[in-house]
Amino acid sequence: MKKNIRTKDVNYLQGISVEKDFGTSVSEVVTHGYIVVCIYRSPDGNFRVFLNNLELIIQKIQSKRKKIILCGNWNLNFLINNIKLQELENLLLSYDLINKVNSPTRITSSSESLIDVIVTNREYLEQRATVIDLGLSDHLAQLIRIHSDKKINTIKIIEKRQFTNSRVEEFITLLSQESWV
Repeated sequence: MKKNIRTKDVNYLQGISVEKDFGTSVSEVVTHGYIVVCIYRSPDGNFRVFLNNLELIIQKIQSKRKKIILCGNWNLNFLINNIKLQELENLLLSYDLINKVNSPTRITSSSESLIDVIVTNREYLEQRATVIDLGLSDHLAQLIRIHSDKKINTIKIIEKRQFTNSRVEEFITLLSQESWV
């Protein structure tokens, strides 16, 4: 049976995008209580603007008491420890968020990096993201499963025949009019 998952736009998160620094696409998965924010940061983007807007979007989502999934290409290599990575990880930890991707997501002939992430509330998703090479790009795909205790309301259509006396009589009449040749 097909499960219906409702999504909706999240207007209160509009206006946070900044060209090159913090590009976003946002949707709410209503049936599971998640806000999904896909974020792109250009390699030449201003890291301060990125961090400030990331914190702003996290605060706005948490004020609505929603679960968070932040994903996308942040162009910051999580495999190389540096001051920018430390600042980002400290920000995420201060909101009890964690990156679930732990293996390279961009592979070239000369390098491997983890710049594509899936960040979520530590308490909601226990498993790691899976990284998959689809052969379409030097960026690998990331996949994470979301488990929810919420039941998804599905529309179930049941068709029944109504066996009333008048319908049975109509059926017998129609049968008697049939030529059985």
